[in-house]
Order: sequence, then C-alpha cells, then structure tokens
Amino acid sequence: MNLLLDKYANSLIRYRSYSSEIILFLVFPILSFFVSLNNLKYSKCSLYILGAIFCLFGAYLPPSQDAYRYREMFYGMSDISISLLGENGKDFLLPLLMSFFNCLGFSFETFRFLLMLFCYILWIQIFLESLSRVNVNRNVYFILAVSSVFCIRVFTLAYGMRFGIASVFIVYAYYSFFCVQKRLRAIVFALLAICMHFSMLIMLLLIFPIYLLKSLRFRYSIKLLLILLLIPILSSSLSQAVSLFAHITGNAFVSDYSNTYIEGMWGTEGLLSWLSFNGLIYTFGRIFPLVFVVSFLYKINDNSYFANLFLSVLLLLVLSFSSLTLILRFSNIAIMIGFVLVINNIGLIENLLLKLKLLFLSFVVVFFFFCYAMRDDLVHGRQYYALACPVYALFADFYPDDWVFEHIHSDGIFIDSTMEH
Repeated sequence: MNLLLDKYANSLIRYRSYSSEIILFLVFPILSFFVSLNNLKYSKCSLYILGAIFCLFGAYLPPSQDAYRYREMFYGMSDISISLLGENGKDFLLPLLMSFFNCLGFSFETFRFLLMLFCYILWIQIFLESLSRVNVNRNVYFILAVSSVFCIRVFTLAYGMRFGIASVFIVYAYYSFFCVQKRLRAIVFALLAICMHFSMLIMLLLIFPIYLLKSLRFRYSIKLLLILLLIPILSSSLSQAVSLFAHITGNAFVSDYSNTYIEGMWGTEGLLSWLSFNGLIYTFGRIFPLVFVVSFLYKINDNSYFANLFLSVLLLLVLSFSSLTLILRFSNIAIMIGFVLVINNIGLIENLLLKLKLLFLSFVVVFFFFCYAMRDDLVHGRQYYALACPVYALFADFYPDDWVFEHIHSDGIFIDSTMEH
C-alpha cells in the first residue's frame, strides 16, 4: 500500500513539474528556457520545452532568402484542391499544407513554427527511445540532450523548409524501420519525405548498399576506411551517372538537376569559384561535426542495418564530391544518423565524456557559423519578441507585407545587407 502511495505521489510531482514547465513556456518562453535547462537532468519534458524554444526562435526569424519564396507561396495558396497535386508536381506536400493552414487563417510564421515543432518532436522521440536502451549517468545524459537540440539544425528547418523537414522524416522512417521494427510507420514517413522533397528518393535507394554492406563480414572500421579510400576514385561518379542518365533518357528534370547542382553554380567547382574566404569557412564548417562522429565510430563493431545506413550515407557523400551543395545537404542527414549511432554504441566509446563535449562543441560552433552567416536576420528580425511574448500572441503576423517590402528585396536579400558570399 505504501509503495502504491509513493508511486502515486511521485507521479503527481512529475505531473506538476511538467505542467509548470509547459505553463511557463506558454506565458514567458525565454524564462522557461533557463528553467528547462536547469531541470534537464531530471525531466524528459524539459527537453521538449527546449526544442519548442528553438522552434520559436527559428520560426519567427525574418522571411528572407529561401523563406521569402516560401512566404510568397504560403500567402498565394488560397484554396485546397486536388489540382495542387498536379500543379506542384513531385514536391506537392508543402504547398498542400500551406493551402490548408492558410485557409485556417494562420500566419506564415505560425505555420513554420508548427512544422518545426513536429520535426523536433520526432527527433526528440528518436533520441529518448535510443537512450532508453543504454545506461548513462546524468552528466552524459545532459550533454547528449543539449547536443540533440543543436544536432537538428534550426536554420535549415527555418529557411530550407522542404529539404530540412524531409530530412527529419527520412531519418525517422529509417529509424522506425530498422531500430523499432515499425514498418508501416516507416513507409508512411518515407512517402511523406519524398512528397516533401523529391531528392529523398536518393535516400530510399540506399536500401541496396545497406544490405550489401551488412553482408560483408568485415569489421566496421574496415568498411569505414574502404569508403573513405574510395574518395579519389568515385568523387565524380554522381556527376557522370546523372549526366549520362539525362542524355540517354532526355529527362528534363534530371538534366536541370545536373545543370544546377552538379555542373552549374551550385556544383563544387561553381561554388568554389565565387565564394569568399568567409563563405568557404562557413560552408566547410557545416560538415565539422561529421568528422567527430566518424572518428568516434571508427572503433565500434556494429553490423546492424542502422549502422550500415550510416556507411551508405557516407558512400553517397563520397559519390557527391562533384556537388558541394549535395554534400552539405546530405551531411546533415549523416550527422543525425551518426548521432543516433553514437548513442546506440555509447558503451564502446573510450574517453566518452571528453568526446561528447567535443561533439557538443562542434554543434555549437556550427550554430554560431549559421548565426554569423544570418547576421542580417538576427539584427533586423523580431524573433526576440517571440521569445519574450506569451505564445498566444504569436498567432499575429510578425512580418506584414509593408515590413517585408521595406526591408527585403524580391530575391530574399535584405536591402541594407552587410553579407558577402
């Protein structure tokens, strides 16, 4: 009887703690950030609150760069019809969601917040489920938990909405398929990822190298080393394969894809020809955490499907050397998968606390790289008001048309921009 009463009392205390954190977030988000950070070692709810605060920050950044186009698209969607599936071709999911939420009267920022919040919930679910299968102390948990919030890139979700959201969906799909054997859920999220951004079809094709790599009876470190040694041999393979396929089939989409992301200004040679020194530092710095993840996983001996998924994404990066844009995009996915793999094999990593601190530092460094690159947005934006206002006030339009026209060019760049490429 006493045990039951103690269990009920503990549950009631946890419920009150969760409720107070949620209420504080709804009333004064910035204060709830410090409270949740303080409670993080003891409350899983605190991690969701931290994720929601990152979403608030990202969703209420100014609608510049790619977000400018998404904002125009959002307010241009006035009704929901089946014609959206045909008009928007392969990537119809985001326009469909835009039409639905615009019809409900949501602002673009609120719509962006809800999408980002959904992605963070999925990612935190992956993190907590993975962590539940290993034993870690509270200090290790704290570093991993804070790292998880930085691992999923808030700026990528806020500005590159389609690819950022699709990346979370495809990671969630593979996690569901291989780690928790929820096949139907995996198929649903894989389809959602493809409908959000067609390039996720490439990620689905990795199912073949996953099974091939798993069938190889080498140590994980040997497989990893072989993939890295293939860089000088296969670095232009994607360019040649896509160009050949476009030439043989005459497929306009594949041809445009090749011209833009491989041979054009967003290919590796194109980017290196016009990026400034600061731009190069920012560009290559975004891959920084992947170096740590690879070095941490070098000595593990994991032949699971999920571990071979990580190797398959690395192989994709090797094949994509002719397109720096693709490397940057898919390296985000590799980092997320690698982070989960680090958790799954955390007992095999030597000097664990030191390495986790270095990994956390790499995530923070990348975050500040983004902050520097987006300094115009941080100076002109109203995201700080979003963190200080009660959440119910966020349904207002933070960036009305007159503000956008006054501050941002039609190409998405601030009128008085201080940025250089």
